[in-house]
Amino acid sequence: MLGCGSATKEVVSAPGDKGKDKNKSKRKELTEKERNDVTYLFFNANKERILGNYELAANLFTRCLSLDPENAAVMYELAGLYEAQGEDETALSLIKKAVDIEENNTWYKLLLAHLYQKMSDYATAASVYETIIKNNPDKVDYYFDWAFALIYDNKLDQAIEVYDKLEQKVGVNQEISIQKQRIYSELGKQDKAIEELQKLIAVFPKDPQFHGVLAELYLEAGEQEKALAEYQKIIEMEPNNGLVHLSLAQYYKSTGNQEESYKEVVKAFESQEVDIDTKVKVLLDYYTLTESNKEYIDEAYTLAKLLVQEHPSEAKSYSVYGDFLSRDNKLKEARQQYREAVKYDNGRFVIWNEILNLDLQLNDYDAMLEESQASIGLFPTQPAFYLYKGIAQIRKKNYKEAIEALNSGKELVVDNKLLLTQFYSDLGDAYYKDNQYQKSDEAYDKVLSLDANNIGVLNNYSYYLSLRKEKLEQAKEMAKRANELQPGQPSFQDTYGWVLYVNGDYDEAKIWLQKALNNGGNGNGVILEHYGDVLFQLGEKDQAFDYWKKAKEAGNASELIDRKIADRQLYE
Repeated sequence: MLGCGSATKEVVSAPGDKGKDKNKSKRKELTEKERNDVTYLFFNANKERILGNYELAANLFTRCLSLDPENAAVMYELAGLYEAQGEDETALSLIKKAVDIEENNTWYKLLLAHLYQKMSDYATAASVYETIIKNNPDKVDYYFDWAFALIYDNKLDQAIEVYDKLEQKVGVNQEISIQKQRIYSELGKQDKAIEELQKLIAVFPKDPQFHGVLAELYLEAGEQEKALAEYQKIIEMEPNNGLVHLSLAQYYKSTGNQEESYKEVVKAFESQEVDIDTKVKVLLDYYTLTESNKEYIDEAYTLAKLLVQEHPSEAKSYSVYGDFLSRDNKLKEARQQYREAVKYDNGRFVIWNEILNLDLQLNDYDAMLEESQASIGLFPTQPAFYLYKGIAQIRKKNYKEAIEALNSGKELVVDNKLLLTQFYSDLGDAYYKDNQYQKSDEAYDKVLSLDANNIGVLNNYSYYLSLRKEKLEQAKEMAKRANELQPGQPSFQDTYGWVLYVNGDYDEAKIWLQKALNNGGNGNGVILEHYGDVLFQLGEKDQAFDYWKKAKEAGNASELIDRKIADRQLYE
């Protein structure tokens, strides 16, 4: 339905005065009053159209047609209104009638051709443009419209003929030659495409753009030396043309000359003419390349530093550099680059997430707490940042604050079972450390209801239950399951051994604790102390004493270790 839209081209002539009226003898003879009414309605309809009252304008034009059914001018205006509202079929029907009535009216035919083209009837559109040009042989724009319709209709040879006709009128022209070159390239006629560029360069020898296109054509034709010559001509004209240096880099790369290619890339990165997005794309190619070819890492880092140097106020510069550093395990340096990035664009969730992930890997919980709080201020509905804050508070032994952050964050999780599992897992740890054992158990149970094979929770939950000497059969089953899921893990073997110990199964406990020691636990004070306790229960008191001393030396043993050593006695 008509309602709103852009106005059509304003028409200033009176209705019925445009072009030749071939059906004049067939038209209804209007009375003077009817002519006056049509004129009045027509001009008021145009006024409403200009004011944007399209529905009212359409109604007034329709009343015109009811009085004068063969009025082509009214049909044209009404068709324009319908076309602006997307009612193309109705518009086409009206403008076809208008053209039938006034077959030499250029404006009517232009709208007709436009509608055919809009409705993808390119062949008919092209034929209409051809008739338009017969009546307007000197209108350059119409030739372009005709050629474009032919191109869309895949009549490329005919489009070339149209451009040739136009060229005969206006001479060698940039737009004409470029279009012909593109068509020849599409047709696989590389020699013709090259000729067009050569002809254009003969007229415009100082325009580097045409030399660049010609160089690309030579490359496609396998004429590399000629391509290089064209690039060198551009460099002579514009020594600091960064885009040409990039093209030269591609040229040298295609010839296997990586050294020269890299030199040209450096020149391009030193140029302000090359936009940052283009440079970032080059660096991303280097990122992929250096995944398997470490020999190019130094080149990549040089370019990353140049990117920062030439675009010091762009967050992208620092984030891309940070990506390289992070991948290569240069964690502190990567974090610093990401921190620089958010100074210039603090609205990037991904960068904040990288910063916090690096804080976690670096065990920098003070920074993690501060930066998680900052990120929550910027992204208050993103649950991940509450998780980082909760983890930081746990590590800083601020358990109540951790619980508050984790509970706030988990309420924001939507359709992400993995993230929700992580929240409940950390809540279980925080509640346990805050001596809220029932809530800790509930949180761990929630994790296992979401992921029955969550190894970390199976291990921690079982260990904490053993320390409390509660639900020991459940603890035993969970610890056993963790070892089945990830065998050979000393901390899991220690947990299972300790659960067996609490259950009074000292012989089996000794076997599992020996496994833990053999798999790398012989430097862990907790595992060494546990093994000493098992030995004591089995009557091997001298050996127990030796392992307690080893546990003391390794560190991280229990608060009772000094009493055990001093009294050579087991305390629990």
